[in-house]
Amino acid sequence: MTVDVEHELARVLRTRAAGVGLHPDPWTRYTARRRVSTRRRRVRHAGMALAAAAAVAAVMLNVVPVPSVVPVVPVGPAPNDSLLWGQPTRGSLAGDQRWLADLRASLSDVSQDEGVWRVAGRDRVRVLFAGDVGDRRLALLVVPLRLGVLEVQESMCTATGLSRRTSPAWPW
Repeated sequence: MTVDVEHELARVLRTRAAGVGLHPDPWTRYTARRRVSTRRRRVRHAGMALAAAAAVAAVMLNVVPVPSVVPVVPVGPAPNDSLLWGQPTRGSLAGDQRWLADLRASLSDVSQDEGVWRVAGRDRVRVLFAGDVGDRRLALLVVPLRLGVLEVQESMCTATGLSRRTSPAWPW
């Protein structure tokens, strides 16, 4: 190759290369986009975790009522282990369905320091004994109470509209 051809070729290649723009390094743009994406994902996950924790706290503090279809965590002994559980209602008022229905309807929620224990289902209230004793009407009930996702089966004794809990730890 002659010197003139070499110089001409170098000149043509330089002019052509000058027309091609230099792009910045793509790695820096990639790392910047990756940092932004990671930060957004972490904020989104933290927000979802915070919302879930707030929802659980609201349910446990009984701020938000829980539907009765939500599974519960039973607390305490199961009353259906008792010999009386499978037996029919005893007593002189066992056949008075209207009085028993009124009794179930008259049950109220229990307010405690930790929240309001709600009657979990009036159809699940078990009447073990209902009868006239002297001049009083007496009933022995097992009532499912619910606080958030916790559920207990409490024994209750009612006499002429006055109620008291049989458990000494929770006076009625």
